[in-house]
Amino acid sequence: MSRSLMRLIVGRTPWSARVPRTRCSPTRSDSATWEQADGGVGRGPGGPPHRLRLRLALALALAFAGGAFGATAEPGILPAQWNHTPRTALESVNPANAALWSEFGLAKGATAQYGKTTVTAYRMKDTTGALAAWEFLRPAEARNCQLAPFCSQTAEKAITFDVNYVVEFTGRLPDKAAVAALFAALPEQHESSLPALLTFVPRRNLIPNSARYILGPVSLKTFLPELGAVDAGFSDGVEGHLTAHQVDGAVVRLMLFYYPTPEQARLHAIQFKLVPNMTVKRSGVLVAAVTGSPSEKVAEQVLSWVEYEARITWNDAPEVNPAKQVFSFLISLLLLLLVLVGVCTAGGVFYGLMRLYRRRYGTLEADESMVTLHLT
Repeated sequence: MSRSLMRLIVGRTPWSARVPRTRCSPTRSDSATWEQADGGVGRGPGGPPHRLRLRLALALALAFAGGAFGATAEPGILPAQWNHTPRTALESVNPANAALWSEFGLAKGATAQYGKTTVTAYRMKDTTGALAAWEFLRPAEARNCQLAPFCSQTAEKAITFDVNYVVEFTGRLPDKAAVAALFAALPEQHESSLPALLTFVPRRNLIPNSARYILGPVSLKTFLPELGAVDAGFSDGVEGHLTAHQVDGAVVRLMLFYYPTPEQARLHAIQFKLVPNMTVKRSGVLVAAVTGSPSEKVAEQVLSWVEYEARITWNDAPEVNPAKQVFSFLISLLLLLLVLVGVCTAGGVFYGLMRLYRRRYGTLEADESMVTLHLT
């Protein structure tokens, strides 16, 4: 039995007045209800015996509410039933590296058992944070899988990512349909585009599962300690991406920073160049830095792989076939000729009818008579 439940049963205050109430604590109206139930009786040890049954019932209700909405379970994340199996052993998830996960934007985490499958779900604030968490959780030996749009799998687990959720499956791995059903049941999904920085990342000689998305100084110091003491400008909205590449038997790490303006990129590139054994190149708002290179030549080679110009797709109309243009011109010319012939014909008929009318009703003058040539 919990300590708060024991205190409530013996008639003591269920929380200390000096400790701020949490979201699971009773509200002010609940406190007023308790004052009325006491009827002005003092709160000494044991309390009024005639109210013990009422206190016990309310204590059990509060304990149930605390178990339903407290930190021990997050029923709002994982569904009560999935893959024709009820949920058991529901617990909250508190990752060890709290500062790193806070930088990723972790909102809630929960783990539950569905038969022989253990499901752990992390709800992030946005898609970028989910991408960073997914890249961080992937084991080095994981391989790609088709369970979700982003999926890495080992013999024991599968880590998937979609929208703003990262879901990990251990034990008996589900099929693609079951994974899709689980993602469809997850609440508070916030879909957004993947970060534009990914379009600049080179894939050549990329070491699998080496990518790490950098959202702040904690992740920068964790994944690239060489730049831990450098102000990369995260307060200005910069984001970074780290990859490792195999070049001439050496592991070379490439760090990309995407700045809001070229001026910010220029100023921070100067700071990066002061770091020992680091080769830096800037192009517009993009700054690329290479570390761990065995030589300057190798560093320049890796920097040349970066796509410094963003790929842009224009919504232009397709080119017109020249034959269609000629055909359209001929059709237009033919229509024009038909119009001219019609106008001329209508004018001639109108003129002839007018002469017949004037001849019949005697309005045709002698000098207006038609000159005829008797060519016989």
